[in-house]
Amino acid sequence: MTRFIDFLEQNTLPARVIEHAHVWLLDHLARESSVLPLRDTGSFEDGGERVPAREHRARRVRLAASARDVVFCDNELPVWLYRSFGSPGFFERSLQSLLEQRIAPVADSRAKAEGDGTFHCETVARPWGTAKRHKHIFDAGLPHRTNNSRLTRSEVTSKFLRLVHPVNWFLFPAGLTRDAEQNSAPEYQHVAAAWMARRCPGVFREFVELSRPEGFGWNPNWLHLGEEHAEKLRMPEEAPVPAAAESVRAVKSRLATATPTNVRCFDIRETATGRFHLADFGVSTGGINRDIPVVFRIVDRRDNVLLESQPTTAAALHIAARGRVDYDRDGFHQRDIVVHDSSNGQVKPASAIGRRIPWKP
Repeated sequence: MTRFIDFLEQNTLPARVIEHAHVWLLDHLARESSVLPLRDTGSFEDGGERVPAREHRARRVRLAASARDVVFCDNELPVWLYRSFGSPGFFERSLQSLLEQRIAPVADSRAKAEGDGTFHCETVARPWGTAKRHKHIFDAGLPHRTNNSRLTRSEVTSKFLRLVHPVNWFLFPAGLTRDAEQNSAPEYQHVAAAWMARRCPGVFREFVELSRPEGFGWNPNWLHLGEEHAEKLRMPEEAPVPAAAESVRAVKSRLATATPTNVRCFDIRETATGRFHLADFGVSTGGINRDIPVVFRIVDRRDNVLLESQPTTAAALHIAARGRVDYDRDGFHQRDIVVHDSSNGQVKPASAIGRRIPWKP
């Protein structure tokens, strides 16, 4: 079995490229007029209203507390930079010019950003194919409830550097990604951090000093733990390559032709207090079963079916995500999917999930 640290040795950008990128990124950060790419997590304040950052990807946005201009991105920009770093003459052009001239993509081609101040959107080809994933050692995003407009300058700096700095990147075998993304295998991040600290000690030290505000998840024990795991952490000789993602058209076609024999039924039963919770959904229908068609039924305490859905899937509803088999951990099991409508004695959707479910008339 190959050591994970040997995999990193073979799949990491050269130290000299990381060092050049470090100077290049800090120069961009030092310019007040620069637009700072941030991961599209959390929200921001627009005209006194809090709006999701994801809905404003690829637009230039001013954050109030930090007085910095930013652009919310997905992971296309880091992937594009990873692919471009080391190209002859690349560092002769500033990141600002690459953004303003619509050369560097900030979001995939599905992002629908229009109007003035819009940056380039393009789905970037992964030179490593489907066998590997581009990962961040320290999380580049924020909790979904975070208000980006209230971030301090140091926090904006942290978000920017964690997203685009190559010392915070590593490639990861796709077959192991599920465990790592669930945080059930953090030793891989620990080893990657220790590896980078040894490979580029000066750059890593300065990166950590600039990107570890309290509350952003930095823990000095990571390096110690990484050194402990470095020699013993193993990985499969050949990580399994995941199957290609099913297209939206294919999903709709499969659901339209679903028969009672291949559709699961999930009953949401009324509690003694008249509530309707999505309890235990992930155990039976989420996790590894996210693509299996399911019909939701709202059932009252007398076993009457009050509402029934068309066939759908957990994946289509964007729930029970990341292969999680216990959906209750996500906290949604205490929210009402539907509520009683006092005006007509029936039930109606009462949550975002409830409204996404395709209910029958």
